[in-house]
Amino acid sequence: MATSSTFICGVCDSQHITKYAQHWCPECEEGLCQNCLIFHNSSKLLRGHGVISIENYKQLPQYIRSIRQHCPDHDRKYQHYCPNHEIPCCPFCITTSHSKCNGLQVLEEVVKTSELSGQYDDMKQSLRDIGNNIERIKIDREENVKSILEQRKKFQSEITLVRQQINSHLDKLEEQAIENLKSTEDKVKHQIETLLSKLSTSSEEAKELGNIISAMSSYASDLQRFLGRKEIESKIAKSEEYISSLVKDGSLQQVTLNCSIDSNISGILSSISSLCTISTKTSKTNILLTNEKEKQAQIMTFPPRAQTSIYDIKVEKTFHVRNSLASGISYGNDIVLFCESGKGILMFKLTETNDPITVVNDSNTGNWDFIASFQNNIYQTNINTVTCYNVSGEKVWEFKDTTVIDSPRSVAVDQYSNVYVASIGNRRIVVISPDGLQSRTLISNVNSWGIDIDRERHMLMVTETRSDFVRVYKIS
Repeated sequence: MATSSTFICGVCDSQHITKYAQHWCPECEEGLCQNCLIFHNSSKLLRGHGVISIENYKQLPQYIRSIRQHCPDHDRKYQHYCPNHEIPCCPFCITTSHSKCNGLQVLEEVVKTSELSGQYDDMKQSLRDIGNNIERIKIDREENVKSILEQRKKFQSEITLVRQQINSHLDKLEEQAIENLKSTEDKVKHQIETLLSKLSTSSEEAKELGNIISAMSSYASDLQRFLGRKEIESKIAKSEEYISSLVKDGSLQQVTLNCSIDSNISGILSSISSLCTISTKTSKTNILLTNEKEKQAQIMTFPPRAQTSIYDIKVEKTFHVRNSLASGISYGNDIVLFCESGKGILMFKLTETNDPITVVNDSNTGNWDFIASFQNNIYQTNINTVTCYNVSGEKVWEFKDTTVIDSPRSVAVDQYSNVYVASIGNRRIVVISPDGLQSRTLISNVNSWGIDIDRERHMLMVTETRSDFVRVYKIS
C-alpha cells in the first residue's frame, strides 16, 4: 500500500490503478488522491470523516498510525469499549473474548465523553516539567563538576603543602645529620693530630738524645760519661713509657665512623604507601524537582475520611497544668508543646508518663500566646513579639515591629521555615523570613485568630473571626 515515504490511493488501487495519495482518511484507513477525495467528500456517508493531508499523517509516529478502526481478527469496525481489558471490541469480540466482561461501553460515547483535551494538557505539562527538571539536573550536575574541580585544586594544594613541609623537615634533618657527621670527623681528626704532634716531639727528643750519646762517646771524660749515662737512661725510659702508654690508653686504636639511619625512617618508608586517601561522599540532592500536575492534584484532592466511628475516638493522655490557663499548643513526632500562662513553654512525650518539662522559662507568657514547631525550632507569639527558640530553649531570633505585627495570635511554618503570623491588631497575615530579619504583609483585611499550613499540599488555611468561611491559599 505504501512505502516508507509514499502512500497509494486505496480507491484507485482497488481498480488496479496506481496513483499517489495526497490525503488520508483515518476512518476508511486508506489514502486518497485528489480526485477520489472529491467523491469521498460528496458521499453523505463519508463526508463526515476527518480527512487529513498525507504530510500531516506522516507526522504521526508509527505506533499511532497502527491504531485501526477495524478489528484485525474479525474485520469488523470497533463499536464498543471494554473497561476491564481497556481495549475496543467489535461485535464478534463481544461474543467471544468479552462474553463475561461487564460494563461494556459504546466506543463512540467513550471517545466523546473522555476529557482528552485536559489529559493532553496534563501530558504537555508533564513534558514541560520533565524538560524543566532535566535542565535543573543538567545545571546541578554541571555545578557539581565545577565544585569537584575546585575541590581537586584545593586538595592538590594541600597535598603539595604537605609534601613541602615534609621536604623542609627532611632537609633540616639532613643538614643536622651532616653537621653531626662533620663534627665527629673533626673530633677524631683533632685527637689523632694531637697525638701525632706529641709523637713528633718525642721523636725529636729521641734524636737529640742520640746526638748527645755520640758526643759523649767522643768528647766527654769517663766521669762525665759515667754520671751522664743515668740522666740519659732516665729520659729514654720516659720515652719508652710514653710509647707503651699509647697502647694502654687506646690512643692507637683504629677509629672508624659509623652512621645508623633511624629505624623510624625505614618504618615511614614501609608503612606510608600514600600521602592521602582519596574518596567520594554523597549527600542529599539540592534539586527541587517540579511537578505542577501533581501539585494541582494535591490541592484539589483530599484523602478519604477514615471509616471509623466517633465511639472509637479516645483520649490518649491527660494532664493538669500547674496554673489556671494554657494557650498555644503544637504536636509532632509524639511530642506535645504548649504555653502555660506565667510559666513559659512546656513539653511532654506521649510515649512517656513523666510530667511536662519546661523548655522555655518565661514568666511573661500570657493567656493568648500561640506556638508552632518545625524541625529543630519552636516559634511563639507574645504581645507584639514573635520569637524563635531552638529545641534547647535558647533564643535564636526575635521579631518586634508594631508597624508590621500588632497583637499576633496563631503562628505556622512552611516547609522552607518561613513563619506565618495572624496579626489580629492590624488585620493581616504576615510572613517572616527563616532568619527573622525580613517580613512582608501577605494578606490584608482579614480578621483571623487561627491559621495553619499543609506543607505537603503547599496550602495556607485561614479562619476568619465572625465568619462562616475558611480561606485556603496556595503557597507558591
